[in-house]
Amino acid sequence: AAHDHDHDHMITRAQLVDVMSMIGLKATDKLIQKFYAARPKNAGPSLIDLNTFLAVASEQLLEAQDVTPELIELFEVFDPPADDGSRSGMVTLKTLRHIMLEVLTPDRLTRAEFEEFITVARLKSEGYGMEDQVKIDYRSLVNNLLIGKPRMNMRVS
Repeated sequence: AAHDHDHDHMITRAQLVDVMSMIGLKATDKLIQKFYAARPKNAGPSLIDLNTFLAVASEQLLEAQDVTPELIELFEVFDPPADDGSRSGMVTLKTLRHIMLEVLTPDRLTRAEFEEFITVARLKSEGYGMEDQVKIDYRSLVNNLLIGKPRMNMRVS
């Protein structure tokens, strides 16, 4: 409602991108096209109606939720349980590099893409040796990756 200034239950492309970000969807061209393709035939040339937005957004959010447990399980492989069975929820930057460059297939990153990712995510360490000391909250990472905002909780040991 905050983005529908004239209260006609329609939003522009720019407003769509803002609202998608607010609810945790990464505004890719492909996803934006899904919203436009789902519009009724009588919709304005550049507007998305509320019903179309709700239908497409809910479908996308459900798909994202399906991926989350699998990604968490992948990180848990690199986060061995403590004696009490609990996990720290953290992996080192070195481990993250390994997962993103070596383990993920076919979605693994190139070295340049990973370097850009850790720069944007503010995880750049001073030299490769520090990567064993920078720890990243992988649950936070997964949630932020799914919404397209690579910021996460981290700490240096």
